[in-house]
Amino acid sequence: MEIHQLEYFLAICNYGSFSKAALELCVSQSSISQQIQKLEAEMGTRLFIREPRKVRLSPAGEEFRHYAQKIISDLENCADAMRQFKQWTADRIRIGAIATMAYLGFDRIIKDFLERYPAVSAEVEEATTDDLIHWLRESRIDAAFISAPTTNEQSVNFYPLVNDEVVALLPARHELANKPSIALKELANEKFLLAKSSTGFKRDMVQACQESGFNPNVVLNSNHEILRHFVEEEMGVSLMGRRIARLLCSPNTAIVSIHPPLTRVSGLAVPSKRSISPIAKQFRDFVINYKPRRKTPVASQ
Repeated sequence: MEIHQLEYFLAICNYGSFSKAALELCVSQSSISQQIQKLEAEMGTRLFIREPRKVRLSPAGEEFRHYAQKIISDLENCADAMRQFKQWTADRIRIGAIATMAYLGFDRIIKDFLERYPAVSAEVEEATTDDLIHWLRESRIDAAFISAPTTNEQSVNFYPLVNDEVVALLPARHELANKPSIALKELANEKFLLAKSSTGFKRDMVQACQESGFNPNVVLNSNHEILRHFVEEEMGVSLMGRRIARLLCSPNTAIVSIHPPLTRVSGLAVPSKRSISPIAKQFRDFVINYKPRRKTPVASQ
């Protein structure tokens, strides 16, 4: 079975005539007749009932028409998808990311994506979750790694990737530093140091404190590295995901669990509209199905 045979078959179905189909397709009638005969021989049955002035489909032809239409439609869709693929493989993707991207492993996802699709280049911009959602709405970026939206954000589709336990990062000499866990209300009289880059997370932490019966005294907003230094200097305490805290922890700080537990959720956001760019769809599918590649161990000498 060949594609042009299916095209000839469908043309005859549409025009009810070999001659009209030949005229429409700009081929000779004898060529169409020969190809249909070959197709019928391959199928082992007559597809058309030939009458003096017209042809009509046989019962087998009626059934075959359904499959022929589907095959041609699938091929057209495939060709369109490949055209889009060709377009984005030579394109670039604009990715937004929260400041904790590297702590959460999102930088490795981007690296592996670019290694798999070497024709693609990437532009990565750092901002807060609120700004990144705004940029997605305006099509300034194609996709973004963000903290979970605090409201039902209709303009983006959010795919959770990392669930991280929220912990307290305390000075090592703090009176609560040696406890296995604390209630959030035990920090009611502390000065709080929070990451300014995580607006949604900061809102969540302030709300959690308020639900525990106090308004947190936030004296500093800065990036995580600076927060760690100020915690070491006993300027205050900080709340952050355990993954981040583990990377920042030093002999002068202590990580303490909080009960009841709080969770920081981070993931990928793409525009919710159906017509997102092909490259954004490809990146979304890659991220959702992402499995970190194991590093090849170095052979001993």
